[in-house]
Amino acid sequence: MAIAYTETLKNVGLSQTEADLYVACTALGEAPASVIARKTGMNRSTTYVGLKAMEKRGLVGSTETNGTQLFYAKEPDLLLKQAERSVEDLRKTLPDLRALSGRVSSKQPRVQYYPGIEGVKTVLEDTLTAKETILTFGDADLVVANLKEYYSDYIARRTAAGVRTQAILNEGNVGKKFFEASREELREVRLVPKTYAMPNEIKIYDGKVAIMSHKSPYGGILIHDGAMYETQRSIFAMAWEFAGR
Repeated sequence: MAIAYTETLKNVGLSQTEADLYVACTALGEAPASVIARKTGMNRSTTYVGLKAMEKRGLVGSTETNGTQLFYAKEPDLLLKQAERSVEDLRKTLPDLRALSGRVSSKQPRVQYYPGIEGVKTVLEDTLTAKETILTFGDADLVVANLKEYYSDYIARRTAAGVRTQAILNEGNVGKKFFEASREELREVRLVPKTYAMPNEIKIYDGKVAIMSHKSPYGGILIHDGAMYETQRSIFAMAWEFAGR
């Protein structure tokens, strides 16, 4: 269980040492550095230096009893507030970062690769910034089987953001559900037989082409290239016309 705690703490910005110390302090209550060192398996000097650094960050506090300095963990809610502030700071910075990325990508083609299922999600998150209708190829059954609740949440956030999509999907249970829910989910769908296999999901938008592999090895690719974007739009237009027959 302690490992799960430390991994969560690392995910919100603590180092391995800080996470171990915070969990130990939380479990011990008020304790001297020597006791915390034994609890974590660290040497005393590393423990003391780490605790003092965390004290400056407001993660732990200290008090003195009978001439001995005792350290204790601050309330866990403080970590949540710090993480929320960091997210808010990042959100404020995103427009400038996107503008900077746009200036770079306008000069030369650029390809970004993100491995694994988390990589697929990273690329999907970028599509939520789309200013134009997203053109999509994919097998909805395969996508939802891999991403489960995340994809439902993604659709809800895309819809809330007013981002429309035009999709060519393989026939299947999920594909038909997407077709039936087209209006409320800002989606226009045309279905094609499973014989036209689409293990990769492709999304075309804003001068970019996003490709996500929903079969092992999973991963996502984000391509910033005007020529490839235009080519993929033309391919989609031809496929859309065919799918409408």
